[in-house]
Amino acid sequence: MRTLSRQFIVPVVLIVSALWFNGAFAESKHRTIVPTPIVPRMEVPPLMRFTGTLHLPQEKGSPVHSLTIRVHDTEWQFWLTDVQALSGMNYGWMILSDIFPPELRLAGPADLLRPLQNPAIAGKPLTVEGRLYTANRKLLVTAVEELTEQSS
Repeated sequence: MRTLSRQFIVPVVLIVSALWFNGAFAESKHRTIVPTPIVPRMEVPPLMRFTGTLHLPQEKGSPVHSLTIRVHDTEWQFWLTDVQALSGMNYGWMILSDIFPPELRLAGPADLLRPLQNPAIAGKPLTVEGRLYTANRKLLVTAVEELTEQSS
C-alpha cells in the first residue's frame, strides 16, 4: 500500500507543478521572458611595443630575450631590451611566455615593413609597435621607429 501511494504521489506532484508553473507564466503576460543571446567574447589583441636590435639568425650572441621574426622572406633575430603592453595591463615581458615557439610573423603596410627587410638595419636599435595575435604568433605592425641617441 505504501509503495502504491508513492508511485501515485510523485507523478501527481510533478504534473501539478508543471501546470502551476505554466499558469504562473501565462498570467504574467506583461512580462516577456526573452533568452539572452550568447555572444562570443571578442578580445582585442593587445597593442605591444617591442624595443631591441635586429640581428642575422646566424649571428652569435647571448641575449636574455629574443624572438625570431619573419617579414615576408626576411628572417631576423630580434634581441629585445624592452617589451611594453600599451593597452590594458602592462604585462610586457610576461607576454613572451605566450609566444611559443618564440617566433613572430610581421604583417602590415608595405611602407612600415620595408625598413625591416633592409639589411642595413641590422644592429641598430629600433621600436616596433603593433597588435599581437599570440595564438597565430603574428604582429600586425602599426609603427616602426629607428632609435637615435636623442630618442632612446
